This record gives sequence, C-alpha cells and structure tokens, in this order.
Amino acid sequence: MKNSEAQIYYKCAAKLKRGRMVQYIEFTDGYATRQVEEYQDENEWFFCGKNSSPRDKIRMCDQPISAIKVKDENIIDAIEFQTAWEAANDWKIVNKLVNA
Repeated sequence: MKNSEAQIYYKCAAKLKRGRMVQYIEFTDGYATRQVEEYQDENEWFFCGKNSSPRDKIRMCDQPISAIKVKDENIIDAIEFQTAWEAANDWKIVNKLVNA
C-alpha cells in the first residue's frame, strides 16, 4: 500500500482476553490522528485524538501507517470512521450521565 498525503481510515478486529475488539484509526500524512476502540462484549467505547490526555483509556497508535501491515480489506471510508467516532463520543456522554 502506498503511503500518501491524504487521510486513510483503517479498521481491524481482534479477539482479546476481555473479548472482541474493533479498532478504527484515522491516519493523516501517514500518522495516527484519531483512534477508536470498541469492546463489543462489554459494550464499551474508548477514543483518543492527536491531543489526547494521559487520562484517556487507550493510547494512540504511535507507529506510522508504513510500519503496519495494512491489507486492502482493512481500509474503510471516512463515513464509517466518523460513525464509530461519534458512537464513542455518544457512549462517553451517556455513560457520564448514567454514572453521575
């Protein structure tokens, strides 16, 4: 895959100890700028952006896209990424209200 100056949206799934996880990453100029992780078995969402704080529950991908073995089937469009980003934001807002 050719590294370009455009935005690239990446999605991959993994099975972890805590269950199924889907990770979405937005790359700009080859580096991660936004990231979302959905833990499907626990119905939890976490996200972080380029200016994340240490309080975030996940850490931003620190590897350039050129270091990641990205397959064509892992490339998604901006709409799918933005939908996941907004779902994570909505989950965070609702979770704060429920636990307030």
